[in-house]
Amino acid sequence: MNMKKKIIIAVTALLIIGGGFTVLKNKNNKDTASVRLVKISNENISENLKFEGIVNARKTYGLYKKVPMIIEEVNINPGTMVKKGDELIVFSGVGSNGFENTGVSSIFIELEEKKLEVEVLEKQLTELERKEKVVKFQLDNANSTAEIMKELLEQDGVSSLEANKYITDAALKDLEYNNVIKDISLAEQRLKIKSDGLDEEMKEMSRNLAAPENGIITEVFVENGMMAVPGKPLLSFASLDGGLEVKVLIPVYQSQGVATGAGVDIISKGSLEEKRYRGKVISISSVAVVMKNGNNEERYLTATVELDDTKGLLPGANVGVEISGKALSGINVVDAFSVIEENGKNYVYIIENNRARRVEIQTGIKTLSKYEVLNLPEGMEVVVNPFKVRDGEKVLVKSNQ
Repeated sequence: MNMKKKIIIAVTALLIIGGGFTVLKNKNNKDTASVRLVKISNENISENLKFEGIVNARKTYGLYKKVPMIIEEVNINPGTMVKKGDELIVFSGVGSNGFENTGVSSIFIELEEKKLEVEVLEKQLTELERKEKVVKFQLDNANSTAEIMKELLEQDGVSSLEANKYITDAALKDLEYNNVIKDISLAEQRLKIKSDGLDEEMKEMSRNLAAPENGIITEVFVENGMMAVPGKPLLSFASLDGGLEVKVLIPVYQSQGVATGAGVDIISKGSLEEKRYRGKVISISSVAVVMKNGNNEERYLTATVELDDTKGLLPGANVGVEISGKALSGINVVDAFSVIEENGKNYVYIIENNRARRVEIQTGIKTLSKYEVLNLPEGMEVVVNPFKVRDGEKVLVKSNQ
């Protein structure tokens, strides 16, 4: 083999080796994740916080029937909007001329017994009033006699023993009269209570259940043919006349950014357009409620929002809530998209010796774009795009220029 041929072979080999090295180098660069870094910064936070809320009536209560009656017809369903005086439930035996047959035979026996009780009390009161007149007459005579005896005693016309006897009799008669007056007062009270109760029951038996004010039926607990039992609600009623408010569940970690008095925008999304209402936070609960979110548990505080205007809103509606966040200064923060949340914990990636290392962070306040970092110092660099890397993986840091 001549020298020229050897040189050609050598050059060819070098080209092959060089080409292979170049391909390997390019392959390695391609497999290495490229990341950018951002520094943990010390900032002032003041952002609007977004939540979901529910419109509630300020005044809700149950509606009852005071006497047992058979339900003939239920005219409403949950969600039905009613006006004051609207008929909600019809009972058996109720007509334009009052009750006829309630379907509950025992109620007539009870009513008759109560009528007899009222009659007895009326007679007792009449007897006491008669007795009061007799005792009053006797008292007047006793007082007159006592006065005469006092005058005679002063003139030595009678002995002190005899005079004192009449004076004592007058005092005892006065005590008797006062006791009769007290008995009359008590009898009048008993009669009024019994009579009013009887009248109310008679009225209850002669009328169906009507809406006491403008409102919405939130729950119905009875059906046609059931018995209305005193003390048990027939339905749950939300007043529209008593005003509306919005209840908002705020995660505890975000609650530091919300203050009483903070301005609020309520967003109601109707079928045609979005409508906004202004309001303010009037209260924040001091006790957190725990709610499960999958395998994780989240703690929430309840904020109550008072609205300037509620026209068009109804109880039970889901609305968007934007709360003007409280300004907080001097806080170490990292961008929210640099944080990975797993199993209720928060992580960022830092770079050590050209390799990504996952680090758990302790967070404080969270907004939509920022997380407060409690356990890493200001100026520490973290990976901007953490979903591109894995723990321990070699990375290529790109310049932010």
